[in-house]
Amino acid sequence: MTTGRQLIKSALRKIASIQANEEPSASDMDVALETLNALIDSKSTQLLNIHTIKPYQFVLTPSQYQYSLGPSGDWVIPRPMRVEKAKLLMNPEFLNFSASNTSGIFPLTTTFTPSYVVTGDYLWTFGDGNTSTEIVATNEYSNVGVYSVTLSIDGNVEVSKADYITVTTPDIDFTGVPSSGFIPLTVQFTSTGA
Repeated sequence: MTTGRQLIKSALRKIASIQANEEPSASDMDVALETLNALIDSKSTQLLNIHTIKPYQFVLTPSQYQYSLGPSGDWVIPRPMRVEKAKLLMNPEFLNFSASNTSGIFPLTTTFTPSYVVTGDYLWTFGDGNTSTEIVATNEYSNVGVYSVTLSIDGNVEVSKADYITVTTPDIDFTGVPSSGFIPLTVQFTSTGA
């Protein structure tokens, strides 16, 4: 069994306070032993504290930008020793967006706006192969079709709207006068639609 005296001598040698073949004085040993005992006493009370990491989730209040944690805080929890990290996760129920146009003839230019603007990395997927990382994004649909649109924030919260954008061809009606006759026939066409 290693004695306190041996531990002290070994420690003094490791910090080069005494040489390998040197013996510490009785006075140095007494001071070192008192220091060792004080260190053991201080560590023994610290070891009684059990530290845990516990994740919490809190609901944000609109228009409130600062919150306090603790027994009498905005979010009542045991007072934390420290906060390792905090991340805003948006509840998917609150994530939504709107479009300036959801239908029209090609080329159709549409601006997409999120219902709430939060800090994060935005990714819009427009369904036609185009994407955007802007918060408020614009896309031009140049082909006829029905497109689904997805907004993703930080890659972990997203909302999709299936068949949200409809792009059509122009509806063109026309008349021709005369509608019959002999070859060669010259006909005057008049557009009556969009």
